[in-house]
Amino acid sequence: MKSLTTARGNPYVTMVWLTLLGSFMLFLFLIMIFSVRIHGLGWEKIELPPSFYISSVCILISSVTLHLSRISLRNEEFRTVYFWLTLTLLLAIGFGVLQCIGWNNLFIRNSPASHTSMAFTYLISGLHFLHIVLGLGALAWLWNGFRKNVRYVDSYVYTLNPKTATVYQTATIFWHFLGILWLLLFCVLWVNQP
Repeated sequence: MKSLTTARGNPYVTMVWLTLLGSFMLFLFLIMIFSVRIHGLGWEKIELPPSFYISSVCILISSVTLHLSRISLRNEEFRTVYFWLTLTLLLAIGFGVLQCIGWNNLFIRNSPASHTSMAFTYLISGLHFLHIVLGLGALAWLWNGFRKNVRYVDSYVYTLNPKTATVYQTATIFWHFLGILWLLLFCVLWVNQP
C-alpha cells in the first residue's frame, strides 16, 4: 500500500509551492507599483552599491552548488553532498552579508525616508532578505544533519528519513526560487540607476 505522500504527492512540497506563489504575487505587485512610480514626478534614480552586483553572483553560484549537491545525493556520494551543501551555505551567508553592506552604503548616501525610490529599494531588497533568512535556516538544518552523519551508513540512513527528504526537497525548491527572484528584482532595481 502506498503512503499518502507517494500516492498524492508530498503536502509540504505543495505548501511550499503555494507559499512561493503568494510571495511571487507580492513581489509582482511591488514591481508593478515601482514601474508606475518610476515615471512620476520627483522620482530619483539610485545607483546600486557594488555589493549588490557581487551578491547576485553569489546567489547564482549557490543555486548551482545546491543543484550539484542534489546530483551527488542521487549518486549516494554523501561526502560530496556535504561539500556542496557547505559551499552553498557559505555563499548564502555571503549573499546576506553583502546585502547588509549594500544597505549600509545606500544609507550613508541617503536615508530610506529621503525619497520614495530609496524606500522602494529598501522594501524590495529587505523583503527578499527575510525570505533569505528562512532559506538559510533550512540549508543550515540540512548541512548540520550531514555534518553529524559523516559515515556512509549514517548518511544513507539519514537520507532515508522522510523528514530529511522533505526538507531537502523543499529547501532546494525554495532556494532556487529565491535566486531567480533576486535576479528579477536586481534587474528591476538596475533599471532605476542614473
